[in-house]
Amino acid sequence: MVGCSTCSVVCPTQAISFPSRDLVWRAERERKIFSTVHKEAAEKRTKQQIAQARERAEEQLRQVQARARIEIAGEFGAKSFLTKLEAAVNDQPVDIVDLRLEVPTVKGLLLKTPAYMTFEITSTDQQDIGEFVNEIRELVRQNELVWVRETFV
Repeated sequence: MVGCSTCSVVCPTQAISFPSRDLVWRAERERKIFSTVHKEAAEKRTKQQIAQARERAEEQLRQVQARARIEIAGEFGAKSFLTKLEAAVNDQPVDIVDLRLEVPTVKGLLLKTPAYMTFEITSTDQQDIGEFVNEIRELVRQNELVWVRETFV
């Protein structure tokens, strides 16, 4: 602490000494020590506030469900489900990634053989996708497909 001399007062062997307070105050005026200390303290508080704000923002992001893996099954051939899925993501801040359609055979797909589809829904702007997942669930129901599982990742 600038200007403190308590340790020299309480030292039992008087091994510590400081210049006079007048000399210390003159040095402070010449070098503007207190203003520098106040400025550094303000910068430190600002950095701490920024770090705390960043931690809060990161915690909020951890709470946002921005990616989900969806698994559905059913007859995809005549349903044009992919076209409807594409229309659902248009003008939305989401995208469909890693889409996989597993079918026993191509002819089987056309003959309404059950198939299995997986894909991930991801937010393109780190927003919660819960409501959009519900829209896709309704699209699956309307197309008489089976909602197998959703996993938020």
